[in-house]
Amino acid sequence: MSVSVSDLKFYKSISGDSEGGAINTNAEITDNVDNNLIPDIGSATVKYKKIFLKNTNSNDSANNVVLYSAVPLNTDQCTVEIALGSSTDTQPPASWYSPQSYDTGINVGTLGAGDAQGIWIKITTVPRTKSTGSGGSVDFVLSVAFT
Repeated sequence: MSVSVSDLKFYKSISGDSEGGAINTNAEITDNVDNNLIPDIGSATVKYKKIFLKNTNSNDSANNVVLYSAVPLNTDQCTVEIALGSSTDTQPPASWYSPQSYDTGINVGTLGAGDAQGIWIKITTVPRTKSTGSGGSVDFVLSVAFT
């Protein structure tokens, strides 16, 4: 049986709401839930969050895995960048990317059966002004493609 889209799942790190650490396989990230990854941010700041992409298929590998976002990662309210991490790192990397297509995506390579890849997310917000208001949300979609 080959790998299907439902076999590739996102998980939080073992550190929970803090940065970094190993994968927490009991904390799958649920799609389309407000604040499921980053809590509300009320002022200008930079937030880091480490998550994992795991191939839950017990037999087959996902090949040529690429991460990108088809939704703009840069708005007037924030910038979202991603980078690859290790299975246990606790500090964000130095280089960040905002890939918005498969062609410019981050190449993960092969995720073997049961393997996981650490992914860092960096969100930089700007101060609120009268023109941006006091509310609103910024959504982003992390897309995964593979063969």
